[in-house]
Amino acid sequence: MAEVRKVHEEMLSCGYKKCCPTISIFDDGSAELTDDDPATGSVGTIKLRPEVAGRLAELLKTHTRAGQ
Repeated sequence: MAEVRKVHEEMLSCGYKKCCPTISIFDDGSAELTDDDPATGSVGTIKLRPEVAGRLAELLKTHTRAGQ
Protein backbone atom coordinates (compact mmCIF):
# COMPACT_ATOMS: atom_id res chain seq x y z
CA MET A 1 0.00 0.00 0.00
CA ALA A 2 1.43 3.37 -1.00
CA GLU A 3 2.00 6.05 1.59
CA VAL A 4 -0.51 8.89 1.52
CA ARG A 5 1.13 12.19 0.57
CA LYS A 6 0.05 15.70 1.53
CA VAL A 7 -0.68 17.61 -1.70
CA HIS A 8 -1.92 20.90 -0.28
CA GLU A 9 -1.89 22.75 3.03
CA GLU A 10 -3.48 26.10 3.67
CA MET A 11 -4.09 28.28 6.70
CA LEU A 12 -7.68 29.43 6.47
CA SER A 13 -8.46 33.10 6.95
CA CYS A 14 -10.05 33.79 10.31
CA GLY A 15 -9.28 37.45 10.94
CA TYR A 16 -6.42 36.76 13.33
CA LYS A 17 -2.68 36.79 12.71
CA LYS A 18 -2.14 33.34 14.24
CA CYS A 19 -4.10 30.33 15.47
CA CYS A 20 -6.26 30.13 12.35
CA PRO A 21 -7.48 26.68 11.25
CA THR A 22 -5.29 24.77 8.81
CA ILE A 23 -6.63 22.40 6.15
CA SER A 24 -4.43 19.66 4.72
CA ILE A 25 -5.45 17.71 1.60
CA PHE A 26 -3.93 14.33 0.76
CA ASP A 27 -3.50 12.54 -2.56
CA ASP A 28 -6.05 9.84 -1.64
CA GLY A 29 -8.79 12.49 -1.22
CA SER A 30 -8.69 12.58 2.57
CA ALA A 31 -8.36 15.80 4.54
CA GLU A 32 -7.42 17.06 7.99
CA LEU A 33 -8.71 20.22 9.61
CA THR A 34 -6.60 21.41 12.56
CA ASP A 35 -7.48 24.26 14.88
CA ASP A 36 -5.21 25.07 17.81
CA ASP A 37 -6.71 28.08 19.56
CA PRO A 38 -7.01 27.32 23.27
CA ALA A 39 -8.23 30.88 23.95
CA THR A 40 -11.53 30.06 22.20
CA GLY A 41 -11.64 26.41 23.26
CA SER A 42 -11.17 25.20 19.70
CA VAL A 43 -8.34 22.70 19.83
CA GLY A 44 -7.90 19.51 17.87
CA THR A 45 -7.73 17.80 14.52
CA ILE A 46 -10.58 16.33 12.50
CA LYS A 47 -9.49 13.65 10.04
CA LEU A 48 -11.86 13.01 7.16
CA ARG A 49 -11.72 9.83 5.05
CA PRO A 50 -11.89 10.41 1.26
CA GLU A 51 -15.60 9.58 0.99
CA VAL A 52 -16.46 11.87 3.92
CA ALA A 53 -14.32 14.74 2.59
CA GLY A 54 -16.03 14.38 -0.81
CA ARG A 55 -19.49 14.40 0.74
CA LEU A 56 -18.64 17.47 2.84
CA ALA A 57 -17.54 19.30 -0.33
CA GLU A 58 -20.85 18.37 -2.00
CA LEU A 59 -22.88 19.59 0.97
CA LEU A 60 -21.03 22.90 1.15
CA LYS A 61 -21.51 23.45 -2.57
CA THR A 62 -25.21 22.59 -2.45
CA HIS A 63 -26.29 24.21 0.82
CA THR A 64 -24.32 27.44 1.07
CA ARG A 65 -24.41 30.76 -0.72
CA ALA A 66 -20.70 30.35 -1.51
CA GLY A 67 -21.50 27.22 -3.50
CA GLN A 68 -24.16 28.84 -5.68
